[in-house]
Amino acid sequence: WGRRGLFVNAPPFPDLPPAWLCQTWWRGTWLRLHAAQREVVAEFPGERLPFALCNLPKSLPEAKRLLAKTAAVADLLFAAAPNDAGGKRIPGLLREAGVAFEKISKAKCVLCRVDQPGALAQLDSGSDFTRGDHGFYTAPGIFGWDRIDAGSRLLLDHFPPAFSGIGADFGCGYGYLTRSVLERGAGVVRFHAVDADTRAVEAVRRNTARREGVSAHWLDLTAEDLPERVDFIVMNPPFHSGRDLDFDLGPALIAKAVAALRPGGELWMVANRHLPYEEPLRRGFNRVDMLVEAEGFKVFRAVK
Repeated sequence: WGRRGLFVNAPPFPDLPPAWLCQTWWRGTWLRLHAAQREVVAEFPGERLPFALCNLPKSLPEAKRLLAKTAAVADLLFAAAPNDAGGKRIPGLLREAGVAFEKISKAKCVLCRVDQPGALAQLDSGSDFTRGDHGFYTAPGIFGWDRIDAGSRLLLDHFPPAFSGIGADFGCGYGYLTRSVLERGAGVVRFHAVDADTRAVEAVRRNTARREGVSAHWLDLTAEDLPERVDFIVMNPPFHSGRDLDFDLGPALIAKAVAALRPGGELWMVANRHLPYEEPLRRGFNRVDMLVEAEGFKVFRAVK
């Protein structure tokens, strides 16, 4: 483990072996590892490495893609995941690819060693972004990558006829809300699409490629700021951090929206019905209206 290797989908633990190259799509993890002076990248390296440890996600399409991409750059591959987050299916994925492996089960996790991982490339098409049936470029791992999220659709149904001025989409994903805002007239001067997942940032760039005045940013909005203050924000805030629920994310993004809006600016937001966002909204805004409660969601318009 002291040799130079690759840690795919690395966790935000600064005490990782110093020789390892850490890969993560998540801005918060990147910032933490970078601050600890670890070598960290967002994309897979161009160099070939003697081994790689692949921290597999729960999503099956994303797990297949990570195994395929890791196999392309590593001579020896280790695949790991907790039992309750996809670990038990790792042997099946490896058998599907026809590779020999050694399995270790410990601490409610599965770790498999693959000495000749090349055949794992067949688990995925190799194309990073494809246009889905919903008409957007997307990729496994991006929130709601293979569908239009029901909450975002409900929020869109209650948007005003047009937006104007400078706007932002906090947690833009592949860009469903971003593109919908831009299609509502020419009054938007500039628009900032923001996400903590660099894959989402690249997807929204592709999905708004013909739109002027759009900037996509890879930012952790709990720790970083927009480049300018804005007149309106649209938001479908996440409440997961990796595999875990994180009920502090929504209030943190609401507070960031308050700071980013100009006086009189508006926040248009959807949230799951069970999430208690009314109090943080009232703390930060002069007026808060719940426009609808339906389909398991609540839609708010808040004015600073």
